[in-house]
Amino acid sequence: MCADDHLAGRWHTDIQWEYRIAPPLLRPELLAIPGLGSFRPFRGLQGTIVPLPAKVAARLSGLASPRLVSLGVREGLADSGQVRVDAAIERHDAAARQELGTLSKRLSRWRSNCSWCGC
Repeated sequence: MCADDHLAGRWHTDIQWEYRIAPPLLRPELLAIPGLGSFRPFRGLQGTIVPLPAKVAARLSGLASPRLVSLGVREGLADSGQVRVDAAIERHDAAARQELGTLSKRLSRWRSNCSWCGC
């Protein structure tokens, strides 16, 4: 089955990287920092999806800031980061609405042709 034919539709993210962290913040370093070492996701599996508490986010930001290295993104784009995120969310929402509309129409057609279940 083609991804386009799947009922969930075609999902993607729209991300643009502007910086890299050099040297990277490695797990042993994070675990050795008071206040970060006790944050359980840093001790768990890679890729854990857990919201960052404000204190952890602030500490990470402070650690990462002096290590940020620009990837050469054009001037002026860094200031429009929120605009790009908002545009990506709008594109996603539009695609989701379109897919939900398509699924709703399919369901309506299916229900109108469904005599065996009485719906």
